[in-house]
Amino acid sequence: MQLNGLIVIGCDGTNVHTGHKRGIIRLMELDLNRSLQWCICLLHTNELPLRHLLNSLDGATTYLTEFCGPIGKTIKTCKELPVAPFSSISVENKPDNMDRMVLSNIYMIFA
Repeated sequence: MQLNGLIVIGCDGTNVHTGHKRGIIRLMELDLNRSLQWCICLLHTNELPLRHLLNSLDGATTYLTEFCGPIGKTIKTCKELPVAPFSSISVENKPDNMDRMVLSNIYMIFA
């Protein structure tokens, strides 16, 4: 495979890809003997902090999808719980291109 024209490389932000010593992008840069422009997807950036928060509030998970504490056990049956009453909040000064912005984010997620 020819990588001479490679300028930008994209991936998610996991350490296996972005590690400064043994991440795959860094290893490719060393192999190519030049720097690359990194295009890192930030959609999963909030996943790890939220997992740590849930672990501190509810306890560790037993498997990838199994929770031990009361919050995690309630999540399994959340569709059976009644919807809490709420009032909508009006948004002042909404950007004119809001629909386009949301649509472009959806395209980024599924691209």
